[in-house]
Amino acid sequence: LRAITLPSTVKSVGRSAFRNCESLISVTTNSTVELNASAFNGCKKLTDAGLAGPEFTFAEGARQTAFGNTNVTKYN
Repeated sequence: LRAITLPSTVKSVGRSAFRNCESLISVTTNSTVELNASAFNGCKKLTDAGLAGPEFTFAEGARQTAFGNTNVTKYN
C-alpha cells in the first residue's frame, strides 16, 4: 500500500489503522479527518509532502502518536 485517498465520508481514522505500513508515502483527504492514537505510527516513508488535503484533527491524546516514527513534522 503506497497511497491512500480518504473520501469525504471518512470522518476518522481508527487507532493503529495503518500502523507500520512502511511503504505508505501519501495520504490524501477530501475533508477534515480526526486521527486516533498511532493511526499512521511507523509509516516510515510518510512525510509532510505526502499529506494532501484539509488539516487533520486529533482525538484526545492522539497528537503525539498519530504520526509517531514517521517523517511527518508539521504536527509535532
